[in-house]
Amino acid sequence: MFEELLEGMLHEAGRIGRFYHVSPADFGATVEFSPRPPINVGYTEPPWPRICVSDTIEGCLVAIGNVLGMLQAYDLYVYRTAELVEVTRPVKVVDAEVTGEMWIDKNTTFERVRKIDLHMLPRDLVNDLFALQSGREEALDSQKRVRNRLERHLGGKTISQNSPTLVGSAVGESNIKVVPAPMNFDVRNKFRGKTKRAVKDPNETQEEKSS
Repeated sequence: MFEELLEGMLHEAGRIGRFYHVSPADFGATVEFSPRPPINVGYTEPPWPRICVSDTIEGCLVAIGNVLGMLQAYDLYVYRTAELVEVTRPVKVVDAEVTGEMWIDKNTTFERVRKIDLHMLPRDLVNDLFALQSGREEALDSQKRVRNRLERHLGGKTISQNSPTLVGSAVGESNIKVVPAPMNFDVRNKFRGKTKRAVKDPNETQEEKSS
């Protein structure tokens, strides 16, 4: 009983800011993510629906780790919350101190601020990133080393939409969708589901299956 109460207190002890979410899928310039139960996460993590975010791009990358290698995902899209949002601290996420992972529990609008081409990073760094067994205690030291190297190459700080892009290029177009938050990828079935795309008539929507 005490342990459950403590978990709830830690979960609620969040903060307010703007946070990042990285995906190999391009959802357009503006997207609204909705919380969903996690997939491919540590066995200790609760099944609460959430949008997983981090306060740094590097934190997002080392949180995904070897899933990027399984997908052979070299082109990545960086999204940031469009406004200040309130996040909660994760529960039973063993690498949260390394990744800076936080959770959002309601529909949230994100803006695409950057595209990253991993081909432009050192090959050994990309190999190490692709090999990370994220979510395991034995991988924490490796995650820290990879994160520190990524910080040197990606800037190691938050960026604004008008900031110079250090790796890859900034991209932009007008598009709004509502999709499940894809932070924890299903390797067997990438991004299956439906999205609602904005069309010219604000009272009209169309559904399409995401690729």
